[in-house]
Parts: sequence; structure tokens; C-alpha cells
Amino acid sequence: MGARREQIRTIFLWQGVSIGTTGTLIGLFVGYAFSFVAGNYHLIPLDPQVYAVSYVPFHPSVFDGMWITAVAMGISIAATILPARAAVRLLPVEILRYE
Repeated sequence: MGARREQIRTIFLWQGVSIGTTGTLIGLFVGYAFSFVAGNYHLIPLDPQVYAVSYVPFHPSVFDGMWITAVAMGISIAATILPARAAVRLLPVEILRYE
């Protein structure tokens, strides 16, 4: 509808990056919140006769969050490239023909 191929590709890539960023941030927040609560309130008990501790200890680190963020964003960008390529190849006339 008047957009160039580069513009369509850019729109798809930005949409994928924004969805990936939102999901990654929500996942990090939920993960760190659960880790904090489970660590402080000992939510996962263990049998003290079998294990040396009576609960599962949680020790989240910033480094873990950084590599998880990098991998999640890499996957979301990689998963966006294929649909962006497919969208660039489509002609609007072909799409509207069957509507």
C-alpha cells in the first residue's frame, strides 16, 4: 500500500524486538520475584534426612539475568527474521485478491 520493502522489513523487525523485549522483561521480573519469595519463605521444602538443607536455596545473580536476556532477545530476533522476509516478498494485490 505504498511502503517500500525496507520499510516493511523494519516494521516487522521492530515489532518482533518490542514483543521480545516486553516478554523478556516480564519474564525477568516474574523470575526474580519468585526467586526472592521462594528464597525468603522457603517455599520448596526438602527432606532433611536426605539433603543437607531443609529447603531449596535460591541465589539469583545479575549475570544470570544478563545472559538470559541476551539469549531471549537473540531468539526473538531470529524468530522475527523469517516472517519479515516472507512479508517483504508478498504483494498487497495478491493478499487483497482473496479477501
